[in-house]
Amino acid sequence: MHIAIIGAGIAGVTAAHALAAQGHRVTVFERRGSVAAEASFAHLGLIAPSGAGPGSFDATPPLAERGRWGLHPQAHLRPGWDAAAWRWLWQARQAAAPRRATAQKSLGELARYGRLQLLKLVAAHRLEYERADGHLVLLCSAKQLDEARQGLVDLKARGVEARLLDAAACRALEPGLQGGTALAGGLHFPQDEVGNCRQFAHLLKEAGERAGVEFRFCTEVTGITSGPSPALRSIELAETTAFLQSRQELAADSGNSGMEEHFDAVMLCAGAQAAPLLRQLGLRLPLLPIYGYTITATLRDYDRGPRSAVTDAQAGIGIARLGHRVRVSGGIEIGTAPHQHHEALLRPLYEALDRWFPGAAHTHRNHAQAWKGASPTLPDGLPVLGASVVPGIWLNLGHGTQGWALACGAARLLADRISGRSPDLALGPFEPARLQER
Repeated sequence: MHIAIIGAGIAGVTAAHALAAQGHRVTVFERRGSVAAEASFAHLGLIAPSGAGPGSFDATPPLAERGRWGLHPQAHLRPGWDAAAWRWLWQARQAAAPRRATAQKSLGELARYGRLQLLKLVAAHRLEYERADGHLVLLCSAKQLDEARQGLVDLKARGVEARLLDAAACRALEPGLQGGTALAGGLHFPQDEVGNCRQFAHLLKEAGERAGVEFRFCTEVTGITSGPSPALRSIELAETTAFLQSRQELAADSGNSGMEEHFDAVMLCAGAQAAPLLRQLGLRLPLLPIYGYTITATLRDYDRGPRSAVTDAQAGIGIARLGHRVRVSGGIEIGTAPHQHHEALLRPLYEALDRWFPGAAHTHRNHAQAWKGASPTLPDGLPVLGASVVPGIWLNLGHGTQGWALACGAARLLADRISGRSPDLALGPFEPARLQER
């Protein structure tokens, strides 16, 4: 089959490789000039099957304090948010409690399967990228420590390897932790890992090209016609910018009216950018971009930075080692424009790094890279994977904050399904039909 993939983030690159590995001809359309240039560009890179839960409501429950809507108290919602977005938030809040156990089980299975597929890819292609093993969740109070101790039973029941550490053991594991900062203990997840997602995506793209995958960069898909032989309309862009104009303006600026090509199937991996294409097909997915922030700074003292990944459970902030750099991630922002940085959400990231690893990195604003990225999320917190109700159109969307953790597994399962093979995991919990999308 000749299959078109829209989007060359981590979901699109892994899907392209998985399909090519099963003998399909694959063409990837990407409006940017390279892979992993948007939502996969600079996120924390934590692959944590231990923390797989339904969306933004279960990042580190019950260890992190939650507000009225189930979000962290520091989450920022834009005033004047539209009615559809408020409805999404209400649906998400309603779905969180009754479906938490089921969603967490399904996501955990997919995340563990995804990590297994990731390890196979790394071994098969001898991929070398910035990475480190292990993840330490820092607990700052006796209450958090007690809650974590109670949570160990559930973690073990889900097959998650975890151990509770006292403060001394935490500092032995991460010697750079500030000795004067209050620390009651920590949860250590040895099977979690952290890595440079963008670097991995570039390496896998090269492996995909060797397998025959064609990547068309600076190419914007403007429309899809469904059917037994679905067609894509696309235009070539002279260059990409940080914030793209409307499709009509892009067509005018490019100096061409675009081209139309037919394929045997089309897979949407375009994240938040999939919405206008879905509407053309009559699909109404409640896919909402939830934004988070990262700062990336060069380490000034390699011995004082983190060895792997740590999470401040109370603040909901992650800190990770990426080679000679450190990356800090946190903040939840809903309803704002992609290019608008909210300083109140960036400030806690610098403060967390200074609190736990003071002086370890060059954090002056001229030396640190600030980034805001979207995690497109569905109200129930589960991705949507499988054939849509529209003939010829497949969906690989809504991975939320677990994008990299789920991507390799989702890619393999979808490739098996498209090829007529029996997938290793049932796709039932993630099927598009659950959303009544038409």
